[in-house]
Amino acid sequence: ATGDERQLTHGARDYIQPAWSGDGRRLVFVRASADSGKLEPGDLNRWYFEGGDIWSLDVESGQETRLVSNAFGPTWSPDGRQLAFDAAWAGPRRIWISNGEGRNPRQLTSDSSEAVSHTGARWSPDGRRLVFRRIEKTRSDIMMADGASGAAVALTHDGATGLDPAWSPDGHWIYFASNRGGGINVWRIAVGAAGGSVGAPQQLTTGAGDDIEPAPSPDGHRLAFAVRGLNADLWSLPVSPATGAAVGPPTPVVVSTREDSRGAWSPDGRTIAFNSDRQGEMNIWLHDVATGADRRVTSGPGGDYQPSWTPDGRTLAFFSGRGGSIDIWSVAVDDGRLRRLTDDPGMDMNPFYSPDGLSIAFMSDRLGRTDIWVMNADGSGQRRVTSSGAGGHFLRWTADGRAIVFRAETGTEQRVMRVAVESGALTPLPDVASGSHMSWSPDQSVIMDVRGHRTLWAHPVDGKPPRRVFEFEDSDIRLVYPVWSPDGKSVLFDRAAPHGGDLWLLDGIE
Repeated sequence: ATGDERQLTHGARDYIQPAWSGDGRRLVFVRASADSGKLEPGDLNRWYFEGGDIWSLDVESGQETRLVSNAFGPTWSPDGRQLAFDAAWAGPRRIWISNGEGRNPRQLTSDSSEAVSHTGARWSPDGRRLVFRRIEKTRSDIMMADGASGAAVALTHDGATGLDPAWSPDGHWIYFASNRGGGINVWRIAVGAAGGSVGAPQQLTTGAGDDIEPAPSPDGHRLAFAVRGLNADLWSLPVSPATGAAVGPPTPVVVSTREDSRGAWSPDGRTIAFNSDRQGEMNIWLHDVATGADRRVTSGPGGDYQPSWTPDGRTLAFFSGRGGSIDIWSVAVDDGRLRRLTDDPGMDMNPFYSPDGLSIAFMSDRLGRTDIWVMNADGSGQRRVTSSGAGGHFLRWTADGRAIVFRAETGTEQRVMRVAVESGALTPLPDVASGSHMSWSPDQSVIMDVRGHRTLWAHPVDGKPPRRVFEFEDSDIRLVYPVWSPDGKSVLFDRAAPHGGDLWLLDGIE
């Protein structure tokens, strides 16, 4: 290899998602169609949903040809006769197939839910099947579809995030990135001769950073992958307790070279609980605000996320995959004693204690759709409170403990609602920016939330106009999970900053 490089495309527009034709003569890719010439992913894991067209490029002549409008994720079949891609032409985003030139498209995949998106398809080596991502809110499963009928089966279905599926050259394995072990690493799962998975997923990589985009070598003995650098720290912004307006610049509070995320103030404001992978596994930690000292409360694999304090400050609830499925756990702050509160094959997450500490509200999809559930603090008495769908990351109890504020989701419609715990009666609230990261002011007159993972907004509950609070000047900085302090004088949030990545090679995998 000479290492020579040459530029294939020119101009001010973004070009992404290149893929080769089987004969190596052409590339297919997505080019920005928006007036800005930019393509912005919908989330950190590169799900694009608008502003792009699919083009092909003759590598020798440089001639570009538009094949498909308003679509992403292009990939040619091994023989070059078919093109698969994802598009939202008939409603929700699904996998489509056309001929090799983008003509005569037909929808390949379907789904029972309009809130689900299909993306990132890749052909099997024999051209008979495709793998793709099935995205539902925070969940992302790896699916396999028959290339003729579209009949699909789930290769993963356990609440963990699955990304970047890729076939082994012999078609016996699917490689993918997943956080099922805590951090994002490369995994693989065996594929049966008739389709579907065989056995449990196997973890191939470990260590710091996000291991993504696995690419098997043609002989199947080596695997290249990218390690994405992402630093997330906890910052604090001084605000007015009454309005949420910023009264000074933000400052860092919990800082490391790894991911420190989803901070939660203790009831007395002296301690911050958070999840961190600073020692390799995602666990729950505590930060002493006065001394700056940090200590780990949980340990072990599985991934522990989003701690929530009891009103007496003695216990934390969190969600974790340490038991084999995503469930709610609690841990004693003093001695680290663990207790499993839910045990269901579905996904139970985002726990929040009631004001009296006797109940926990959480989200669960155990009945097929994610809804709000409540249970006693010891895990008993689990029952569903809503049946219309719920989303986002944060739930908020009203001060009297009689209702829960949440983001309701019905199909593609979203609205912040209050649900009465006893009766299940719903009351709509004034519009909130996203409803995913809601936090009360001390008197519960204002909700702080974040829009587009960048901008803090304060929303008066009485319906007065919202107030834009803060965003970083650097457009690459993500601002998420804002939480109002008990005294109302500051808002804690994640400041997440990508810092490039490297390519790694794993030898001897088959």
